[in-house]
Amino acid sequence: MGQKKKLPIGIEFFKDIQDRDYYYVDKTGFIQQLLDFTNDEVKQMLCYYGLENKLTQMKEWYDGYRFGQTDIYCPWDILNQCDKFLESENAPMEPHWANSSSNAIIQDILENATDTTKNQIEALISGECIEKRINSRINLYRFRQ
Repeated sequence: MGQKKKLPIGIEFFKDIQDRDYYYVDKTGFIQQLLDFTNDEVKQMLCYYGLENKLTQMKEWYDGYRFGQTDIYCPWDILNQCDKFLESENAPMEPHWANSSSNAIIQDILENATDTTKNQIEALISGECIEKRINSRINLYRFRQ
């Protein structure tokens, strides 16, 4: 069997993942199809709601992703901020993503982990390698049940 690649746990920069040969799946080509909030779609949405004058603000706040040559806006933020502007033309810009996730599933896993799982997590944190089969069909919401 060939050299095993490590999972990029705790690695902050994508360039480090590539340069250090960590395991990852490049899904860049699918991002635009999945999110579909390019500059043109945002312009269309703002025109639909009569908010064309808000494009510069939206771009400054929510144009945070670039995949290949395509700029992608954060859909959660665009939709929420459009709602805010429809309520009040002078609504302040907000970081809507700030409370959009939690670590609850990780906390549940750690609280209910076996000694073996806890030891493996400690090994990963220490920079060691462990071998696990990846199940790409897992549903994290059902996983918690």
